[in-house]
Amino acid sequence: MTTDALPPIVERLLREYLAAPNWGDPWERSDAARLRALPIGRGPDSSHYLRPCGEVVIVDRDGSESTTREYRWVLAAIVWGTDRYPDLTSLIPTRPPDARDCHFCGGAGRWRGQQICPKCGGLGWETCGCPGK
Repeated sequence: MTTDALPPIVERLLREYLAAPNWGDPWERSDAARLRALPIGRGPDSSHYLRPCGEVVIVDRDGSESTTREYRWVLAAIVWGTDRYPDLTSLIPTRPPDARDCHFCGGAGRWRGQQICPKCGGLGWETCGCPGK
């Protein structure tokens, strides 16, 4: 993952998101402004946001918040975010020649249909040094 490029891309996307009056629902926009974080997506129990500093913010349905900078969570947020923000694609690492398909998702990058694979972070591949192992 190109970490030097993360802050400017995420900051720009967040500015554009907050400036667009009809992008996202009011609850999501309010959280994005309050958290200063780009909305990535919503699951059944939580919403995920990405800050320009590389921190992932998870807001649970009950309103509790947690943050992490763990590589696999940041990577998963970036991969998931490409569905909504194609510019994040430039932050995804290139598959090295020695990589193999992820043993957990079979190379799909998704698990149970739509969820980002918890082992490969949505890449669909892993190497012997993969943080997801």
